Amino acid sequence: MVMVKSNKRTLSISTDEQLQNCVMSNVSVQIYVEDELDYEGEIVGYSDHSITTDDGIYLRVNCRVQTNSNYLKLLRS
Repeated sequence: MVMVKSNKRTLSISTDEQLQNCVMSNVSVQIYVEDELDYEGEIVGYSDHSITTDDGIYLRVNCRVQTNSNYLKLLRS
């Protein structure tokens, strides 16, 4: 097996502010459940207890969200 090392830094997404920036910037994220990648794509919404994607809803306590993108992009109106 060949491991490819990425030059991009992985950022953990956990706060409401980080999630809001991901939603507003249409940033692609990876959602892990029990250390297995379960979803890769955009977050469409979130609440205190859940994260909503095009594929479904994840309980925040049961998943880990990461991105390799800059979720602090400037937003244009």
